[in-house]
Amino acid sequence: DVGLQLLENSVASMLALATVGAPLALSGCGGHREDSASGDAATQVAAVEPTGGPAPVIPAAAAPPAASLEAGRLTEAAQSVAPDIAVSLADTLVGRGEVVEIEARGTSDIVDITLSDGIGNPQPFAYDSTADLWRARYRVPLRPTWERTGLSVTARNADHRWRRVWIFLRIRPEASPLTTAPPDSM
Repeated sequence: DVGLQLLENSVASMLALATVGAPLALSGCGGHREDSASGDAATQVAAVEPTGGPAPVIPAAAAPPAASLEAGRLTEAAQSVAPDIAVSLADTLVGRGEVVEIEARGTSDIVDITLSDGIGNPQPFAYDSTADLWRARYRVPLRPTWERTGLSVTARNADHRWRRVWIFLRIRPEASPLTTAPPDSM
């Protein structure tokens, strides 16, 4: 009878621990959540066993340290965020075989930017320090299979964090030879 009581108590303790521990363990999976704690006290959760006695208090997962400023510079934890980038080009309506110049302006932590159309190898942007811009050239295919093509511009920083921006080019329809022929001179 004592052995059965001991078994029931240990099963109840494991269930109480699983009830509290499982959500804490799963809170880091599959999504982004912002936690905040008021003051320095850690949030605590108490579970009650079915036998009526309180289970041990288990501290909740601690919130990540907030970014702090040290002499005007962010700490390492705050610097490990993805860079930001803004991309521009003169016109999104382009002709077949035309060369398009793409400019990008980004945050100071960017170490490289690449351009990709998904067909060939990604090509790097070149940094122009006088204009504080990144530049690349792209040649529109002569025989595109779509009326619109997407280009990805990916910026990376030294911490291997990245941000991708998409730009879409609309390809001018080719003039039909029948519509460009001069009228008969009869």
